[in-house]
Amino acid sequence: MPPRRGSWRRGGRFGLASSGVGAAVLGAAALGVAVLGVAVLGLMVRGVESGARFLHAQALHPQTPRSLPVELDDLQLILVPVTASGVTLRLRLDSGGTSFLFTGAVQRLGIPPGAAPESGVALPEFQERAWIPGLGEGGVRRDPPDTGRDGVQEILMPVRPDSGEWPGLDGVLGADWLQGRTWTLDYPGRLLLLRNPGDLPLHGPGERLDLLWGDFGHDPPGGMPGDRSGGGAGVPVIQVEVGGESLPAAILTASGAELTEAAVGAMGDLRAARRAITRVDASLFDEWRSRHPDWTVLEGAEEGTGEPAMEIRNLGVASSEIARLWVLRSGEGRVEIGGGGSVPEMVRLFLGGDVLREFRLTLDYGAGVAVFEPAGFP
Repeated sequence: MPPRRGSWRRGGRFGLASSGVGAAVLGAAALGVAVLGVAVLGLMVRGVESGARFLHAQALHPQTPRSLPVELDDLQLILVPVTASGVTLRLRLDSGGTSFLFTGAVQRLGIPPGAAPESGVALPEFQERAWIPGLGEGGVRRDPPDTGRDGVQEILMPVRPDSGEWPGLDGVLGADWLQGRTWTLDYPGRLLLLRNPGDLPLHGPGERLDLLWGDFGHDPPGGMPGDRSGGGAGVPVIQVEVGGESLPAAILTASGAELTEAAVGAMGDLRAARRAITRVDASLFDEWRSRHPDWTVLEGAEEGTGEPAMEIRNLGVASSEIARLWVLRSGEGRVEIGGGGSVPEMVRLFLGGDVLREFRLTLDYGAGVAVFEPAGFP
C-alpha cells in the first residue's frame, strides 16, 4: 500500500537510519533542536525582562483609567476624597477656576485658625479607596512652591474665608489641578476618570476636537490668539455651531445660576432652581435675540440679577447636535472666570453641565485634544 500523503516510508532510499545521509540529517536535526532550545530560552528571558518592565510601567501609570471619588450634584461634579485621618472633603470641579480651600475645611484638617501659612496649604494624604492626586503632580508649577511628600514639589492651595454662597463645599479643584493630565468626565456614568497621559478612548473622527485656548500647542482658527506663555492654567475652548454659525465656546464645568420659580416653571425641565447652566455673553445674547425672534426668551429668569434666559436651537458639538437648550445672559460685563483661567474676548459662549451631561467627555490637556462621546455610546 502506498504511503499516505505527508508520511515517511520506512526503509529503501527514504530509510533515514539505514544510510549515511540519514545520519547526517539526524545530526543536523539534533543541532537544530539545540539551537532552537537556546533561542526559546533567550525569548523566555527577554519575555521575563519585558514583563518586569511592563509591571513597573503599570505601577507608575496604571493602564486602566482610575475612577476618582465623585458625586454629581445637579450636573456639577463634586469630588469627595477621604483623608488618611478620615476627614471627607467636598471639592467642586471648576475647569475655569483656581483651586482653594475654605477656612472651615482647613480647620477640619487639623490646622488651627491663623496657623495656615499665607501662601496656602498642601492637600493632605488620602486613603487609597477615596484618593485624588494633589496639585503640582500634573506638571504645573506656581509660586510659591513647597517641597511635598517624597520630594515632589507640590503646589499650595490658597485659603479663603467661608462663604454662604457655597453651602456644603470645602473648596474647589480648578484649572491648575486639571492641567497637564488626561481626564474623562463621564456625566451619563456619573464618573470622573484619571487616565494615562495621551490615553484616549476609541472614538470616531467626528468626536475629536482640538482644544483652542490655553497652553495646548495648537494655532486656533479664525485669528484667535493662543497663550504659549506656559505660566498659567488654561481654560479649554472648542469650536461649536449654534443655528448654523461657528463660534468658540469655553468649557466651564462649574457654570451655574439660581433661577426664579417662574423661570423654572416655564422651562418645564423638572430641575432645581439652583442649577448648572450654559451662559452667554450679553452682547452675543442680544445679537441672537435680534437675529432669531422665534427663539423663546424668559425675562427676569435669574434670581437676584433679573437677567433673561433664551432657548437656543441646534447647538452642534463635535458630531452631535442638541436641538434646544436654555442659556442665561450674563449681564453687561464679561462672564466671570473663577479667578484661575482666562479666555480671549472673542469667546462669548460658556458651556456648563447642562451641555456636558450629553457626553462622555475626555480632555487631554497635554495634547490639547477633546473627545466627545455621545451619551448613547456603546
